[in-house]
Amino acid sequence: MCEKDDKIKQLKRENQELEKLLSEITKNQMESAKLHSERRYNDVRTQYHTVQVLAVPIVIALIGVVIALVK
Repeated sequence: MCEKDDKIKQLKRENQELEKLLSEITKNQMESAKLHSERRYNDVRTQYHTVQVLAVPIVIALIGVVIALVK
C-alpha cells in the first residue's frame, strides 16, 4: 500500500509540473500571437505611410501636367 501511495504522490507531483509547463506554454503562445499581431499592424501602417508619401508628389506632378495641357 505504501508503494501505491508513493506512486500516487509522485504522479501528482509530475502532473503539477506538467500543468505548470502547459500554463507557461499557453502564456508564451499568447504573447507570441500578440507580438505577431503588433508586428503585422506596424507593417501595414508603414505601407500605408509609404503610399501617402509617394502619392503627394504624384498628385502634384499630375496637377502640373493638367495645367500644362490647359495652357
